[in-house]
Amino acid sequence: MAKKNWYPLDNAAKIYPPNTNSKSPFVFSFTARLDEEVDPELLERAVNLLLKSVPAFKTRLKRGAFWYFLEENNKPAIVKPQPAHYLKEITPESNNGYMFELFYRKNTVTINYHHSLTDGTDGVNFFLELLFEYFKLCGYPVDSEGIIRPSASPHVVEESEDTFKVVDRKYKGISAFESFPYKFKGTPFNHDGYGIMAGVCPINQVKELAKKYNMELLSMVGFLDGINDSLVTPNPIEEMDEKTEVSLAFDKEKLYKNMVGAQADWLYNLPQWEQIFDKDKLRELYLEQKKSGTIVKGEKIGRN
Repeated sequence: MAKKNWYPLDNAAKIYPPNTNSKSPFVFSFTARLDEEVDPELLERAVNLLLKSVPAFKTRLKRGAFWYFLEENNKPAIVKPQPAHYLKEITPESNNGYMFELFYRKNTVTINYHHSLTDGTDGVNFFLELLFEYFKLCGYPVDSEGIIRPSASPHVVEESEDTFKVVDRKYKGISAFESFPYKFKGTPFNHDGYGIMAGVCPINQVKELAKKYNMELLSMVGFLDGINDSLVTPNPIEEMDEKTEVSLAFDKEKLYKNMVGAQADWLYNLPQWEQIFDKDKLRELYLEQKKSGTIVKGEKIGRN
């Protein structure tokens, strides 16, 4: 049996594998929206062609006696339909062992990475190379223009080099214990007890934000509408105009229960909630919301 290649995790990646769980998945994602529907078969061919020239990505996460490492993975990468909630913990067992997931939905392609595999820079480069390979298989006359590396290019050592050590060599002698670039001033918020986060924003500022982020005003108002049920004083969404003062004061209990009601487990399971309510209170709120949506049927009366 041939010995498999393996790669050590770089210093920045070592912290993630032992701390990964459903509440802290340590994943990040990129999405591309195409002009036509995705062909999943061609997309799967494209990723497996690309992996031949990127051996550091053609790996599975393994646990050694003292540390985690990446081992060569001879199974093919797979493409899956994008679920409603995809930005969550990667389960290698359902993914042929890979530490990235590739999804498609209509005309969008999405890739998730676990932080142990790569950082944002190499993650986006791999994604661009994947799309380039996919477009070639689709028959489009694409040109890399010297920016995107073709899949036939040989592997270069820098792609699997420990960036932490490279930067450490470059800045040798500079203290890592510099002062913080920014510090918040004021009295820290006391999480014991309950409180309300309050704010008022004129609608003309909402309009400016919508313009800044190239959104329609109605889309920004749609966000306000989405949180309206969790506010202490709901905004008059149907009657809002550019002179309306917008309230952003939300009720923490309402917000949590609305997340439970929406079945948004990735939100109501956030560990930050335990800094606001204790576990008993969270369970109480959870059960209250679940019971409010339960239909209790009365005793059926039989025929006389």
